[in-house]
Amino acid sequence: MRRIIPRAEWGARYSNGAYYQGKPIILPLPYSETWFHHSAGRYLPPTATFEEEVALMREIEQIGQDRFGQGISYTWLDFPSGRIYEGHGVDRRGTHTGGRNDIARAVCFPGNYDVQRLTDAQQMSASWLLQYTHRQGWSRNRTANGGHRDVKATACPGAHAYRAIPDINTRAVGPLIITEEDDVSWTDPIAYPAGPNVGKTVDAGPMLGWTNYYAGQAVEKLVAIAVKLDALAGDLRDDEANVIAAMRQIVEADQDVELTITDEQVAALGARLAAALPAGVTEAQMQEAVRQAFARAGATPTASQ
Repeated sequence: MRRIIPRAEWGARYSNGAYYQGKPIILPLPYSETWFHHSAGRYLPPTATFEEEVALMREIEQIGQDRFGQGISYTWLDFPSGRIYEGHGVDRRGTHTGGRNDIARAVCFPGNYDVQRLTDAQQMSASWLLQYTHRQGWSRNRTANGGHRDVKATACPGAHAYRAIPDINTRAVGPLIITEEDDVSWTDPIAYPAGPNVGKTVDAGPMLGWTNYYAGQAVEKLVAIAVKLDALAGDLRDDEANVIAAMRQIVEADQDVELTITDEQVAALGARLAAALPAGVTEAQMQEAVRQAFARAGATPTASQ
């Protein structure tokens, strides 16, 4: 579940962004630029607790206070766990990207990313954050401009994080990354277009390795999203029609495409979904949900390989 943990929740102690003559500097929205940074300091593993991350947030806040007297320097901090914390308010001026702080916001990866590598959760959260800020109307763009080193002679955000920026941006301009807290209806632009066909058969393959990559991603994501939402609502069937409608759209993009799935593939997808859902949801329930969704979308059962 992705969300931005607010300052009050982690216990910010100093000013919310820069002040001038005793008054906060309020910046207009939307802003024009987003830059990635690293703290170049202490690193926490992805298994770190919320309390451990809060302690590091306060360390980073203290560093900003000691250097600039304006509290925490960054707009958001994205931890290896995938949790995102608010630094200074999105409409406040930070002290992160010299010469650009009036028009830019900063995402900081806590740790030294000349040494560490971004986790998958961290990268996904960075992409989600770029999408979210754009959807909220805070940012003009859905991608980041780059790393701190692009505008200053510095190693920041570290070699490994810097190399990950193109992938983060690619995911940010791709399909909407959905979390349970996102207020998104099925009519919002959660479009997963089929794209150019690689082959005429859309084969689920082991763990949904599809012949048509784009259609495969679409069906996997939509099934997972619908089943997750259903499970949280306590009813596995409520949103099934939406899943089926979305799957039909994908298949109808090419009338010659055949949707196929084997018992092994049903079992694999059922296990993946069950693992992602709250306790009490069984693999058997998920397998049955997958079978019904595929069957009603016109899938052709095939023999297990």
